[in-house]
Amino acid sequence: MAFKVIAISGSLRKASTNTMALHAAQRMAPEGMEIEIADISRMPIYDDDLRALGEPTPVADFKAKVRAADAVLIATPEYNFSIPGVLKNALDWASRPPEPPFDNKPVAIMGAAPGPVGTARVQYHLRQVLVYMNSFTVNRPEVFICHSAAKFNATGDLIDEVTAKFIAELLLSLRALAERVSFKVMETSNEKDHQTTWRSLAGERDGFDKPLRSGAADVQADGWCEPPGDAAMGRADVDRVRPRGEQARRGLE
Repeated sequence: MAFKVIAISGSLRKASTNTMALHAAQRMAPEGMEIEIADISRMPIYDDDLRALGEPTPVADFKAKVRAADAVLIATPEYNFSIPGVLKNALDWASRPPEPPFDNKPVAIMGAAPGPVGTARVQYHLRQVLVYMNSFTVNRPEVFICHSAAKFNATGDLIDEVTAKFIAELLLSLRALAERVSFKVMETSNEKDHQTTWRSLAGERDGFDKPLRSGAADVQADGWCEPPGDAAMGRADVDRVRPRGEQARRGLE
């Protein structure tokens, strides 16, 4: 079975070096990996009144593609030290109910820019957004394509060997992360058993049975509901449990 990746360019420009980087990724994808570049140009500006009437077709199509993919690859320029509006708009739409598709989705980030910083600032802002969306991002390698005009030829082909090496490593890391995430989700797929175990272990630690606080009505002021510490959970990689539902939404309006 093919490992399917949906790729997103943060630039709509025809000669975008970020889109060129995604085409390069398509050509150098490891065996068994298929990369499709999504079109985010037709999405309307996010408006919750519009969403309440029903998701526009371009939004529904985009969310369905992300949901069906095994992972996501984003290549973005840096606008005013941050995320381009077209990319942020797509992520805002994707973060809203029903069924936000970036939840538990592995994501790799890269970016190309004409300057020497190579999109470092926007990538860190993007990581913050993806944390809220409950995605898993590839930590290494970080792919900052600086002086990007010199890295591609007139026909849009990647000609820089070092950049090609980093992109190839990023794709391998994305697949490896997806495999770990898939195993993790499978391990905790039975939510009832997971909650019962949590409650039991919390009671063991505190001497009484604590109800599990995971509903929107029990959301703490910062929008998070934290599980007990790793000693109570019995493993070092305790997952944060994030509330779902309209009442749990923060920061979009």
